[in-house]
Amino acid sequence: MKYKLTDQLKHIVALPRWYPNKVDIQLGIFNQRQLLLLKDDFQITVIYVQAIGDQALRHKQETNRVTPSFTEHLIYFRSAKGPFRKLINFIRFNRAQKLGMAAITDKIDAFHIHVPYRTALPALRAHRKSNIPYFITEHWSGHLNGLYLKKNSVDRLFYRLVLKKARAISTVSVVLQKAFKKNTEFDSTLIPNVIEKMGQNSVEDLIVSPTIEILTVGDLIDETKNHSGLLEAFNSALQLNQNLRLTLIGGGPDEEKIHALVRKLNIPSKNINLTGRQNHDFVLEAMHQCDFYICNSRYETFGMTIAEALLSGKPVVSTKCGGPEEFLTANNSLLIEVNNILNQTGDATLRDAILKMAATYQNYDHLAISEDIANIFGKEAVRQKWLSFLKI
Repeated sequence: MKYKLTDQLKHIVALPRWYPNKVDIQLGIFNQRQLLLLKDDFQITVIYVQAIGDQALRHKQETNRVTPSFTEHLIYFRSAKGPFRKLINFIRFNRAQKLGMAAITDKIDAFHIHVPYRTALPALRAHRKSNIPYFITEHWSGHLNGLYLKKNSVDRLFYRLVLKKARAISTVSVVLQKAFKKNTEFDSTLIPNVIEKMGQNSVEDLIVSPTIEILTVGDLIDETKNHSGLLEAFNSALQLNQNLRLTLIGGGPDEEKIHALVRKLNIPSKNINLTGRQNHDFVLEAMHQCDFYICNSRYETFGMTIAEALLSGKPVVSTKCGGPEEFLTANNSLLIEVNNILNQTGDATLRDAILKMAATYQNYDHLAISEDIANIFGKEAVRQKWLSFLKI
């Protein structure tokens, strides 16, 4: 069935670099939630391309219609091997995007690119041929950790050319906005990610239990998230408080490394729960059930999971890693310095913060924490910002 909604709703085609898919159901969940926020205000079509190493078909497309005004086209291509793999993968990526575009029959009013520039090709072609406008939202931490400056001059040139032709650009935090401006000289509008929670906070949620449930969520990329440092500190804290229990939700390239470290540290199974990747509802329920949240990242452009923990009324232990510092205060968190020493065995600062929060988390005003963050990042507050930004 084809939906012809453009008489009522403007049609935006979203081109995200990261998006939940069958390889990684957590990848770019913030992009999906952000786009779903606008499903009643616009007709949204998502085109997302993902490489898969062992796929039998060269290209395979899956289409999901979430609502009559929200459609996802996920195209998977077989990742190439050998010395020419980058060129071949670029060709296959481009072909996959064209397959997604070919599935669209309705008139397109605008494109929304999430993290340029590779994803921008359909928007650039449509802009050149039909003058269809496109918008850009930048989430990439490469502006914070120096990776952008390490890009070759050709990549940076194309990146800036994509930015130059955009109708408008947004970034998700003040720290990213400033770094983006410094690196590119382009201004951007600040629009935070939207956050959600499961259930409602109540007095019943705060019933004392002998076990203190600690939660952390994130891709297992140790150089960025420093989960190994968290495990070292947690194990050290566990020697002083055996009621602690850490749940780590996420998967990624360092998953085996993290499992090996748990075995090496000999953390008892009753005190550690490695769930692997889980869907968004699972994560939100875990937020609802935990006693406090930990972020041990070296840098974050926004810190969506931290904000979701706060929305659930849970206090946070976090490093001073960028974006989260804009909404973490003494009333909702303990902030500590980032540990930039790779492979350091143990972190006394994080250990002490874990023990302090374990002793004091019940003293925080959980309802106030939730209400304060909802006023900044709640659905309606963020939706109004997007409606103002996407003027087409």
